[in-house]
Amino acid sequence: MLASVLMPARNHGRYITEAIESFLEQDFSSIEKNGVPEVELIISDDDSDDSTFEIARGFAERFPERIRVYSHKKRLGLIGNYRFLLNMTDAVYVAVLESDDFWLEKDKLSVGVSYMEKNPECGLVFSGCRTVDADGKNIGVMSAEEHYYKPREAYGKLLFSNFIPAVTVCFRKKIADEYCNLNDYESLGFTTFDFPVWLAISAVSGVYSNGSISAAYRITSSSISNSGDYEKRKAFQEGREKIVDYTLNRFGYDGSLSELRNEEVVKRMLLALSFGKYSGYFYFCRKIKVIDVRSFVMRFLPVLFILRKRAIIGTGALSVAAAIRKNERK
Repeated sequence: MLASVLMPARNHGRYITEAIESFLEQDFSSIEKNGVPEVELIISDDDSDDSTFEIARGFAERFPERIRVYSHKKRLGLIGNYRFLLNMTDAVYVAVLESDDFWLEKDKLSVGVSYMEKNPECGLVFSGCRTVDADGKNIGVMSAEEHYYKPREAYGKLLFSNFIPAVTVCFRKKIADEYCNLNDYESLGFTTFDFPVWLAISAVSGVYSNGSISAAYRITSSSISNSGDYEKRKAFQEGREKIVDYTLNRFGYDGSLSELRNEEVVKRMLLALSFGKYSGYFYFCRKIKVIDVRSFVMRFLPVLFILRKRAIIGTGALSVAAAIRKNERK
């Protein structure tokens, strides 16, 4: 098999039809062998208690040559489900299509596969995407200009922020098999598959952004990174930092660790501000290491930093600044 599309699924009965149909609508004519597309969709349902598995099974019965479906009665968890999916394919290339997302461009997969076929030094291809809400209405766009990143170039940027949308990715399975240890990911409690995998692949191979908007990433109220619950958002950030620490131990970093650590603290500061956790904001200000003017302002002039970031934290910036000053006087 040339390419497998992995679809981990759980309780996405409302969305999975759109996801599967976006796969079936793909034009695979450029990656056929003897007139037959060398592509499959593998769906793994992780003990859903809604209609997810029944819908997926219905598609597999209609398109047995294109779709395989598996069901688990005991929860695997996200990492365990991805490990199962990867173990079920020997394809050269792997794409990700989670069951609440969908593809927009009809040649989304073939473009990625064709590029890597012609460029063996490239281990991962991605694009930009639309963001949509639970009803599929457009929220915004995560753009990605066309660019080829040399090995470790995208890696250095990813350590600061994951700018690669999972729904747009196609990667070489051989590289993932060699450099991505999902047993580690699971034992360490990683809550996301994509971030550690993109980091590992980009540390050892080239990465290409083709500049298109090829897919739609769905953001709902249950999305951890979009949660209105401070503790959940904080746990998400802590999980991200755990992944970064693990990656640094494995692959190192060519840039300034102080700058990287400061960026992690800034994310904590802005999260605290956005939830009105003023004492938490002031606490994290003290964690900033002064390495330039920006870090000096954040460490010693926290009120000024708030005013500069008021567009991010909203019109309550002045009241937040007043609360910080009150906190400082205590």
